[in-house]
Amino acid sequence: MEAKSPFKFLDAYTANDTDIFVGREVEEKKLFQQLRNTTLNLLYGMSGTGKTSLAQCGLAKFYDGADWHPFYIRRGNNINESLLKALKDTLVDIEDAAILDAYKLPELVYQVFITFSRPVYLIFDQFEELFTIASNNKEERESFFKTIQELQKQNLPCKIIIIIREEFLGELYEYEKFVPNLFDFRLRIEPMTVAKLKQVTTHTLNSFDVKVSQDNLIDTITQNLLDGKISSQLAFLQVYLDRLWQEAEYDNQQVTISDATVSKVGKIEAVLEKFLDNQLASIADKNDEKQKQLRLLLDRFVTEDGTKRPIAEDKLTAFEKTLVQQLESVRIIRKNEIYYELAHDTLAVIINNKRDAEQRLIKSLVQNLQTSYFFYKKENGGFLSEQSVALYDRFKNAIDDTLSHSEEKTAVFLFIENSRKENAKEKEELEKKNLRLRSLLTGVIVLIGIIIAVFVIAYLLVDEEKNNAENSLKKYNQTRANQLLIDAQTFLESKDTLLAKGKIKEAYTLDTNLVLKSELKWLLTSK
Repeated sequence: MEAKSPFKFLDAYTANDTDIFVGREVEEKKLFQQLRNTTLNLLYGMSGTGKTSLAQCGLAKFYDGADWHPFYIRRGNNINESLLKALKDTLVDIEDAAILDAYKLPELVYQVFITFSRPVYLIFDQFEELFTIASNNKEERESFFKTIQELQKQNLPCKIIIIIREEFLGELYEYEKFVPNLFDFRLRIEPMTVAKLKQVTTHTLNSFDVKVSQDNLIDTITQNLLDGKISSQLAFLQVYLDRLWQEAEYDNQQVTISDATVSKVGKIEAVLEKFLDNQLASIADKNDEKQKQLRLLLDRFVTEDGTKRPIAEDKLTAFEKTLVQQLESVRIIRKNEIYYELAHDTLAVIINNKRDAEQRLIKSLVQNLQTSYFFYKKENGGFLSEQSVALYDRFKNAIDDTLSHSEEKTAVFLFIENSRKENAKEKEELEKKNLRLRSLLTGVIVLIGIIIAVFVIAYLLVDEEKNNAENSLKKYNQTRANQLLIDAQTFLESKDTLLAKGKIKEAYTLDTNLVLKSELKWLLTSK
């Protein structure tokens, strides 16, 4: 069908869609009531459950234009800068820019309030970007929550809504120390029940005068959504209805969805992937190289974690801008004030699932390189390891191609080469150190050898000296013993047996090996 589809596709509902936004009446009322009792509300749920639509469209049902002044704020390059810019842009035609630049957040909020006489609502959408795109920038997050803390202290007519995917909810606990009431008022957006899905489907089709050929087709469409186990129900429902509308029967301005239409569109879980493939094929026009370029470009819009990554327009080449504009025309890419991004997180999931193992590795390596460079720049030191440089060398072409789109590509490449030089320098110094250690060790071994040799020689000399001394003493004793025996013989001949016997005993004490003459032996043993 050539006419433009009336369905939201992957776009969120806005204040202009209050007539067609249904199925969240309970959540709308609860959020409105919570905001009456608090200055800060936390809105969370799974991707695709309609959190943004609830804040932009659901709340609008309760407020007239004079009742509130909503600001829908995304992170952009920095959440704090984006917040201040949103408020300043509202006042730029009223207040001098230099004066506005001097204002802090509470002062800007107050100026907006007194200028327009409406309470200010600061609605921070897709807040998980502070933990995906800016995962390394803790200073940005702390600055934001400190600013919110200061804003709440001023008791200004200002309400704050933080919208975040529930899997990132735990990341906020660290900042409760700055904003103690961060979790006091929170609302989880649950997936829709069967009854609610039927209500939304019926109301949406009726709003655009789309007929169904038989009543039970609404049940079939709803059941297809449930059978597909789609967590992003509202997002996929709008895509599904859009695809049904594209394939519907068209007769005399009347669009009718039939059983054949549902069969032709196929399973709902494949609808968005099929749509993406078809649009890329259409843009590429049978040019395989162009289709490859489109997929590589889309891959840049997805983080390593499989979430959306906004890219500023000035970061795209002229050729890439041409491709992006074509993707925008088929509702795959949407443009913000300063950047382009995928139309929905579900597209990011599909693109991420199509990555092969090497693509995931390249993404991881690039992220590690950028993280290492971030800390190197921040702490003025800390180069890549030799292993990291080796991995870069192995996948150099793919990494260079990915980094070529980075605004800091030149600095990162220089960081890699400086790391290589630093590693070579450290390796050379280590080798020199090892050489010195080896030389020192050799010297120590030689010295120990010398000391051992000295000890051995000294021991041998002492032992020899000891033996010499013992031999000398033995000879002396033997000589003395022989002399005593001569004296004993003399005394015996003089008939002085008592003295002779004493001399014999003394001689025998000095040398037990003495050989005595018979008469001397007799004298020694006599009483």
